[in-house]
Amino acid sequence: MRPSGPLGGVFLAAWGASRLIGIDAVSYLLSAAAMFMTSATGREPGGREPADRGATTAGQVVRDLAHGVRVLRRQPVARALLPVTVIFLAANAALSAVLIAFGIQRLGGSEHTGFLLAGLGVGFLLGAPVVRLLLDRVQPGPLLAATLAATAAAFFALFTSSSLTTALPAAVAVGGFGSMSLVVPQTAMQRVIPNALLGRIGAVFLTGEAAATLAGAAAGPVLAQAAGLTVTAAVASLVTLAAAALARLSVPKTTVPQRHGPVALALSIGGQYRSRPSRTDRLRSPPGGPIRPPPALGRHHRPGEEGLARCCLRRNRVG
Repeated sequence: MRPSGPLGGVFLAAWGASRLIGIDAVSYLLSAAAMFMTSATGREPGGREPADRGATTAGQVVRDLAHGVRVLRRQPVARALLPVTVIFLAANAALSAVLIAFGIQRLGGSEHTGFLLAGLGVGFLLGAPVVRLLLDRVQPGPLLAATLAATAAAFFALFTSSSLTTALPAAVAVGGFGSMSLVVPQTAMQRVIPNALLGRIGAVFLTGEAAATLAGAAAGPVLAQAAGLTVTAAVASLVTLAAAALARLSVPKTTVPQRHGPVALALSIGGQYRSRPSRTDRLRSPPGGPIRPPPALGRHHRPGEEGLARCCLRRNRVG
């Protein structure tokens, strides 16, 4: 579930669903108007407009997506993460579509539903710093499997609750582990996929995510109407568990980056200081190398060579 944050739940509890939906619709209209009024600013040297400024056709979009699929097949991490993400988002959308109905039927009205949405937002915010720490220490496959399994358990606990006392902690858990399940695939791809390929692969992911969200949002209410909210929650939880198992089995290992926090920086600086030679070592071994004996004086040496050799020896000893 992708909550709007704690404030959305508070506004829902204070104003009601219809007024909040109207405000949300107006915000989308304002965003669309701002995007429509945005103009391209890129110009060629000399102030001329770029030559290639034609409109993108549907055929071009299809060709770009096909190229993205071909690129994705050559990337093992992205190829494994795509089905996991699609399956999870389908289950997530199915439960998101029946969340308001669950709050009204089981929890007693829009006020409790608002607190439920606020709990989802709080969990979403709490999951961000936790996943940042885990991503640098755990491989993406096991980490994603663990967060998806925890999300599945939180799904079932939330939609089988009968009071806000049990539903609110479950909502916080759904927001926390669900946000981590969304962040792990995106971060893993950005770390292992070359920058030149991220755009094409990202377009394929966005297309799959949109299709999965649409399918899940359409299937959730139908299943809830036919079999009830508990059965819908059980099915979505099992689907999420299947995604967790797939992540554990299919996502390959990646290179975990080195930490660059304050502790690692202090250890690095300390290692640099420990690697420096002491003053005694510098006196014993000058920058030019170990102390060498003066050059041997042959039988036919020139006058003054003996004094020069003694001078070199004294200079080596001083360092």
